Amino acid sequence: TYDEVKVKVEKGEVTITASGTGVYYIGEEITLSGTNTDSDYVYLFLTGPNLGTNGVKLADAKTKVLGSGLAYRDNYTVESVETDDTWSYKWDTSSLGQVIDAGGYTIYAVAEPRTKDDLSDVKYATASVTLKSAFITATTSGATVAKGDKLLITGTAQGNPDNVYVWIFGKNYRALAKSASVESDGSFEYKLESGDTKDLTAGQYFVVVQHPMTNGYGVTASGTTINAPGMTAVDLATLQASDAATALVNALDSPNVDDTYTKLTFVIEEPQIFIDPIGDKEAGSKFTISGTTNLAVGDKLIIDVTSAAFQPSKKTETSGFASASGTVTVEKGDGMNKWSFEVDATGFKPDQYIVKIESVETDTTQTANFNVVEPKPTTQPTGNVTVQPTGTATTATTTAPATTPTQSPGFGALVALAGLG
Repeated sequence: TYDEVKVKVEKGEVTITASGTGVYYIGEEITLSGTNTDSDYVYLFLTGPNLGTNGVKLADAKTKVLGSGLAYRDNYTVESVETDDTWSYKWDTSSLGQVIDAGGYTIYAVAEPRTKDDLSDVKYATASVTLKSAFITATTSGATVAKGDKLLITGTAQGNPDNVYVWIFGKNYRALAKSASVESDGSFEYKLESGDTKDLTAGQYFVVVQHPMTNGYGVTASGTTINAPGMTAVDLATLQASDAATALVNALDSPNVDDTYTKLTFVIEEPQIFIDPIGDKEAGSKFTISGTTNLAVGDKLIIDVTSAAFQPSKKTETSGFASASGTVTVEKGDGMNKWSFEVDATGFKPDQYIVKIESVETDTTQTANFNVVEPKPTTQPTGNVTVQPTGTATTATTTAPATTPTQSPGFGALVALAGLG
């Protein structure tokens, strides 16, 4: 007794796919995956600009350069193939160091440890990727900041760094290498709270935001002293703000440092609130009080409008004056920021009124006066009023011909007739 079964034997295949769009910043992690039905391991290497004809080991492009012909297994990035014939590898491009340039590269996935010039009789697949240099951008929440207002420094750091360093230089202020965490989307934020800015001297401040690139931070701070490879340590405490910022930038520009950076400035001012001229307003009307300020967008302003003669009244009598109050939010304006408050003067009696504006964040106040006057009486027309119809109709007017009346003979004619008789 026996049985038979047919078995079909096929040649194996190797595939490879790179996650994402195929365009990455140096320092990002790229997930490579695929299938291999030809062997138990997949061998990965990289070719591209300045990497040699046969490429380099994927995980460590700094030292492992592939030789010609059959190469040893440890010259490759090797990944095991699972029982379902799939494989996956997370490639941290920050391991490439400074030896790799931005540009287009090809990743080889091979069923055996072979170099690029020895692939004629082995299964392999390729994936193309474009690597871009990491960069950083930053901006402040405002070009001018009022004392006591918070300041935000935000931006984007591409290349997957864990954090960036923020340096701030001012007349009586130094913030050296303050760390700001970078989120998964590359964004970061550094905040100066209102308590940090209220004691700052008015004037210009310099900001440098430092990106570590792929080799970690080349310029670091120890107390008030900065250190960089191949450079003499500099104590920034002995320098004025502008000179200290220049010394940091010179260190970052050193050829021994691959860090990148961006520069910006902001100005600290005394907090100010301005009220636009109000003019006379009629009792019972509705109008808007507005103005400008150097306070930050989103700050709250408390507004009170009261009569100059406003005073507590006895509980047995009705108050003779009205008031208005409320809270408004500072909005973005052209140049300076702006605010506005709607006033309903119903119940306001003719008098002089005081407007008081108070900042919640900076403890700043401003006042202005205006008059409420009697409403102008409405003048009604007297006598018979002829209402002309509206529209474009034209009324034709007919003019009768003038009639000459028949005249009787006058007294002179009677005398002449009598003389003739």
